[in-house]
Amino acid sequence: MSRGVRGEGLPVSARVRRRSLRRAVAASGAGALALAGLGGALLAAPVAAVHDADLFELDANIMDDAAVTGEDWSTLFDGDSNAFATTGIVPDPAPQSIFTGGGSKDDLDIPGWKHKNGSVPDKDDITNAYASAYTLGGDTYVYFGLDRYAVQGSADVGFWFFQDDVAPVPGVPLGSTSTFSGEHQVGDLLVLSEFDQGGTAVTIKVLEWVGTGGDEGGGTLLTLVGGADGTPADCDDVAADDEVCANVNTAPIPDAGVPWNYVGKGGVRDIPTGAFFEGGINLSAVFDGTVPCFTNFLAETRSSFEVNAVLKDLVHGSFPLCGADISIAPSAVNDVGESHTFTVTASKTFAGESAPADDGTLVDVTLTHSVTAANPVTVTADTCSTTGTIGGTCTITFTSTTAGTVTGHASASIAVGDETIDVETGSDPGENPDAVKRFVDAKITIEPDDINSIGESHTFTVDVEKNLGDGNGFVAATEGHVDVTLTDASGAVNTVDATASSCDETGDNLDANGQCVVVFTSATAGTVTGTATVTLTITATEGSDTLTRSTNGTGSSSDGAVKEFRDGSLTWLKNDDAGARLAGATFQVCRTHNLNTSTDPDTFDDITDVCVTVLDNSAADADPDVGEFLLEHLRLGRYTIDEIAPFPEGYEPDPDVETVDLTLEDTNGPTTPPTFVNVALYRLIVITCNTTTEELVDSTVDLDGDVKATVTAAQLGDIDETALCQLAGANYDNLTSGTYTPSVELPDGAPLFP
Repeated sequence: MSRGVRGEGLPVSARVRRRSLRRAVAASGAGALALAGLGGALLAAPVAAVHDADLFELDANIMDDAAVTGEDWSTLFDGDSNAFATTGIVPDPAPQSIFTGGGSKDDLDIPGWKHKNGSVPDKDDITNAYASAYTLGGDTYVYFGLDRYAVQGSADVGFWFFQDDVAPVPGVPLGSTSTFSGEHQVGDLLVLSEFDQGGTAVTIKVLEWVGTGGDEGGGTLLTLVGGADGTPADCDDVAADDEVCANVNTAPIPDAGVPWNYVGKGGVRDIPTGAFFEGGINLSAVFDGTVPCFTNFLAETRSSFEVNAVLKDLVHGSFPLCGADISIAPSAVNDVGESHTFTVTASKTFAGESAPADDGTLVDVTLTHSVTAANPVTVTADTCSTTGTIGGTCTITFTSTTAGTVTGHASASIAVGDETIDVETGSDPGENPDAVKRFVDAKITIEPDDINSIGESHTFTVDVEKNLGDGNGFVAATEGHVDVTLTDASGAVNTVDATASSCDETGDNLDANGQCVVVFTSATAGTVTGTATVTLTITATEGSDTLTRSTNGTGSSSDGAVKEFRDGSLTWLKNDDAGARLAGATFQVCRTHNLNTSTDPDTFDDITDVCVTVLDNSAADADPDVGEFLLEHLRLGRYTIDEIAPFPEGYEPDPDVETVDLTLEDTNGPTTPPTFVNVALYRLIVITCNTTTEELVDSTVDLDGDVKATVTAAQLGDIDETALCQLAGANYDNLTSGTYTPSVELPDGAPLFP
């Protein structure tokens, strides 16, 4: 059960475990006590009478009177009370929680009390109980009351105000008995009241639990106000004791004057005469300013006024007049490796006044990582366990390189006056929970490294994963924005295919697999390096955090990916049949297939031929030597080389078409380049000689309509004209003038074409 002060702007404290502080009874036996509290600061003089403190209307009815200063129980019911602590209206429908057993008496300690669900006499059946607390002029005032199911003659009621966590242990089956939690502490207060049916003779007795040395109940109780039979204390009697008084309704309270659901005996809605009881007590006056830290109250009915009377019905409620509070915050989401600070706030409260815990209050903060096997938490600073709180706060700073949750739990022993209250976070659901720091992680990769031909399309795939710290490891990050940068080097110039790419989209550009792609190529050889950066937000119950990851090789992220684009070259030669280079030829070079490196092994994809005409030593030919050809910066693939215009005349062209494959391994084709050989053709020379003089004679020759002059002496140069005319061979003498038609037969083919 939570303990602490409740009021405007005040939190409900975490569970507290109080350490009893025993007060000694003065040796005089007069009951002078030194009670733990917040010191004498709460003592004010003169002390105001409880029935005229302008805080509460002790007028024997329930409804707030606007003309009278102070609240009433209807104010409490409406939730508009100025009380710093209140129970609210606590209903007690039959047959809920009644006392049972011989040990359930006020002069016995609480471990001997027992309760069960059952019935009590109608006049002892509490239907509702309530209490509220206020401060005025430094004094603490408590007002209490109850209404009963029925009235028959006199009645005896009591109100306990406990410091320990006293409460009936729940979960009791009908007819079974159960115990109470907690035990008495010195300073627990009991207010007993006896009144007759008309309420004209209210008497009150106030007792303190002292354990030993008291004047009632065998010494367990000490009388603070009233004698053995109590003191007349009717709040309507101005002569009544200023410290405590009570009232009983002397007339029925109509249903309209009861805001909560009261149902009396016989189903009546009006509260009968003598069924409503209310009272008040100035605790500061009763305890001489040292008011104990009450945390809960119990209303009871009894068989008689004596402290050893058998107890009947009970209603229990939380009623924290003072307490201590501790909290730890904030819960949040952090990137792994980042530092986080939990701030612990410790405070103490009394009578609605909250103050920081004393400077130097040490706080034990435990940090528990969800990866319990390693508990990879590194604490970098901790003032909670060293200097303690300053101004009510202390801090602990830590980090984790492993994704997961780190639960911060804080506990401390807080001094409230002379009492020490143990507090801790996370003991009650919803009340000052433990703080949870969730460390999250992410990673990004880009791949693959590869080698392509120029002009060949390549795809970099970016993969983004996140680790939510929930024990499931890295999973696909389906939301986030990726930026990809392509950096050219060594002559490459990338061109992105925007239609096929997704990494270049704005906003979230990750798919359901946490991926995006960039598709690109380069028409020139070189390298293109792809780097990627992602920004994503991870949201959890503890909050959210924005993470940025880059392909820089740190953490679980990859380095950038490198695409190398390679080109190729073609070389070939043009010779005559004697091995000498021949200039001037024209070739047609066609790429008939593209190299496809996306397959394994690489394949050649058929394409529509891409052809170029290459004239020896023209712009396309990068080799300046005649008869030697070089085409550079070619896309890898399969090429054909065909001589389409031999040069010079008089040579037979090479009929072969050469095929060359340019691959990643052989970008320049075969080591020995293809050689095209042109064979020289036959020449027919005709001379005409005078057989007498052995001199050349001018004549003409008609060869298939091509008329040419025969060799003349002027063309011979150093050749001996006579010797030439005397050569053997096709030599026909003694021909007369006229036209002759010789028939010449040349050999079949050149030597390379047998």
